[in-house]
Amino acid sequence: MMEISSLTETQLAYIAGIVDGEGSLVIHRSRPRNSKRYSHVAKLQIGMSDENTISFLASKFEIPYRKYTYGTITKGWKPRFQLVLAGHKKLEPLLLHMMPYLITKKMLSLFNGGTVILDLSVDYPNPIETCRPTLLDRPWYVVNGVKHVCIFGYPGLVPISSAKTYSKQIMPILSRIASTPVEKFPKYLKKALIIP
Repeated sequence: MMEISSLTETQLAYIAGIVDGEGSLVIHRSRPRNSKRYSHVAKLQIGMSDENTISFLASKFEIPYRKYTYGTITKGWKPRFQLVLAGHKKLEPLLLHMMPYLITKKMLSLFNGGTVILDLSVDYPNPIETCRPTLLDRPWYVVNGVKHVCIFGYPGLVPISSAKTYSKQIMPILSRIASTPVEKFPKYLKKALIIP
């Protein structure tokens, strides 16, 4: 099993982001045959179609990953890759080190009045403890004085204009990044850069 302290701050933030977007944390309950007692096992499952990312995580976690092809692959479908990290002794150190990259309910008291949290993806598990999906008829709610807007699937409601808006906002940034040597990146951008 990996030594968590060997991960850089950037790698921990990257892994926290992947767990947020592509992972699920579950508690599995089972009862062995011939036993009256149940046992509970914590599992972190991460699955996606990008083998490079899963391979990177598997190398950091020092565990194997699996490839699923869904039987007969429909034309254009990619295989899915998954890794599972099970057991509290493996998970607890990783989750504790990822905590600085997540927002807990207790942290809401640190925000100024009038703060709004806007979560357009509302992924599970969510890195923001207090976020839960809302709908258009009740798009927001308040927790500890902080307004939360978490409209589930919002970009999908207006896909063409969402894509155009995202493109207009991100393309100038990507163009600047692509035309700038890494050595001249601002400090915050260097910290966000991950080269596996």
